[in-house]
Amino acid sequence: MNITRAQITKQFRDALSRGWVKLFKNAGQTFGFTTELLMAVASRESNMRNIVGDRGHGFGIMQIDIRSFPDFCRTGKWKDVEQSIMKGAEVLDSKRQFILNNVYKKLNAKTHKGEVYTFSMPEFKGELLTKVYTAAYNSGTWSAYHASKGRDPDFGTTGKDYAKDVLARAKVFAELLNEIDDDKNELSNNLVINDGVFDVDVLKDTAETKAVVKSDGEEATVTETKVETTKTSEGFIQASVGSLKRLWVTITGLGITLSDAVFGWAKDHFKLIVLAVSILVVYMIVQTYLDNKRMNIAADKDKNNVR
Repeated sequence: MNITRAQITKQFRDALSRGWVKLFKNAGQTFGFTTELLMAVASRESNMRNIVGDRGHGFGIMQIDIRSFPDFCRTGKWKDVEQSIMKGAEVLDSKRQFILNNVYKKLNAKTHKGEVYTFSMPEFKGELLTKVYTAAYNSGTWSAYHASKGRDPDFGTTGKDYAKDVLARAKVFAELLNEIDDDKNELSNNLVINDGVFDVDVLKDTAETKAVVKSDGEEATVTETKVETTKTSEGFIQASVGSLKRLWVTITGLGITLSDAVFGWAKDHFKLIVLAVSILVVYMIVQTYLDNKRMNIAADKDKNNVR
């Protein structure tokens, strides 16, 4: 993985604060991808930033290529993060559909120089299928071509590790998403809502309580009170754990931000730092030389005085 877990955590925290996580989730549901996979693609493509990159060819958080989608890029739609994420999911889906719809067919892969290589599309399944279409987001048809020749689908990708890196990032994003889901389920009042979906366990307990109320009057009221008390205690514990998790993420993110700022400044002013260090070293050498010379002169005077 070409990024640290701490850096991914910072990207996730930033995306969460901007409301982008829901956008990734919606796009994933629209095209049948996991939220973490789309977030991992955005992380690899732009470090989760809505920018123009790839020497002016990639646009937006998902780095949509202007050579393939000129209208989307030139009209400025890429500046809308929601549209950019949805477009990225659409592109990834088109890569997957191309692979699935052309199984056993003869296809051509073309180089930038116009050279043509013919191959037969294999039937990819499971993790290999995911890796091939993920790599295709970067290298197009070449991922399937290389896989058909027994090579790694990443053979023709940037750094020869695109899909491997994206899928590794996706695992970390999945863990972070699970932590957020746990935090959201901490609220009580016997009715927990997680992005519009009611907590099944809470509803089950509430339904059972109401059933007892209908059949047994006073005793049912006692039962309902017990359920609420239990849920309130569980909610308090979960809330405490969730708060500690958020505090840790905040502290970690702050440390990463500060360290990134320091290293970023040092990188931008590298020549200035080298010059300053060089001057300091020369100054220390000169001062050492002068100090030794003064000491020698003083020693000679002492000798003359003794005589």
